[in-house]
Amino acid sequence: MKRFILVFIAINALLTVSAIEPQRIYHAVAGAVQDTVLTIPAIPNSISSVLELRMEFPDRRFLRKQSGNIVFSWRDCNNRLWTADFALSTSGTDEILDNTYLSLRVNSDENEVPVSENKYYDIVTDINSEISLCLGMTGNEIVFIAGQNTLKAFETVCGCFNPASPIEIKISGKIEISSLVTEFQKDMKGELSTGLNREEIINMTGNYPQPAGIWKALDRDTDSRQALAGGRYTLAIVPAEDKPAFDIIYIDGAEVNSDEWNAGMRKGKLIPTPFKDHYDLIWYDSQMEPIEYDATASVEQNVILTLSFPLLKSTLRFVRQTQDSR
Repeated sequence: MKRFILVFIAINALLTVSAIEPQRIYHAVAGAVQDTVLTIPAIPNSISSVLELRMEFPDRRFLRKQSGNIVFSWRDCNNRLWTADFALSTSGTDEILDNTYLSLRVNSDENEVPVSENKYYDIVTDINSEISLCLGMTGNEIVFIAGQNTLKAFETVCGCFNPASPIEIKISGKIEISSLVTEFQKDMKGELSTGLNREEIINMTGNYPQPAGIWKALDRDTDSRQALAGGRYTLAIVPAEDKPAFDIIYIDGAEVNSDEWNAGMRKGKLIPTPFKDHYDLIWYDSQMEPIEYDATASVEQNVILTLSFPLLKSTLRFVRQTQDSR
């Protein structure tokens, strides 16, 4: 895990610092694979991503003056196909440590010659140990990172890239995979957007039963050492696509990070429980970080909506708006 964190730190150094925690996916690929293609699916709304393949070569003879062992491929913003061709080889007649090198050839389908082609002798120190090959992507750069006990960023290629795009890994020969992991950071503003405007949201709420409606901040009881309210919100509650859940939609009232919050963005979700008018709550705070655990919501007398965050020793209360008060 420490290896991977270092990789993502290296990628995030290229980005504006964000409060949103990166997310990680461990792909169900492990063990021996041979002459195959692995597809890593797209992650919508990603603004940066890192792919790490941790593996070793069971057959050391395969390393001798071979090329094209592992090829990463992806499409850029203009739908051009890019490839990164990794090869671990020995330049001598036997597995002498000093003669082991990692080569990388990067190209796009519009170029007749490689965009980048180099050999690196200081990345792999022991061909009998596991190796990590990593590709880190932002909107304008691809960073290549590799190593064994420690990792090194050794090549950067500039272009117009899409971190949300799928990546294919073509494996020639036989390798032993110990892990295949993707870590990505999302554009939460895009992730939470519904595309609805204020008028559309308000019109939607009149067609559904409780707790659907417009709710305006009433009061709050917060522990300033644990949490601060992000504003005096006006919210809409509408049925979610995954019924019987309800989406909480932001309308206005943000005071913290207010430039990032637009009417029509999801502020949370209510998930019904067996108890009448009680819900499990997912809430996105002012920095768009999700609060997913031990948060609840309840509706009293069809008028008061209470959002409870016991771990933060905080509650927010909202009052239902009538047609005239909207």
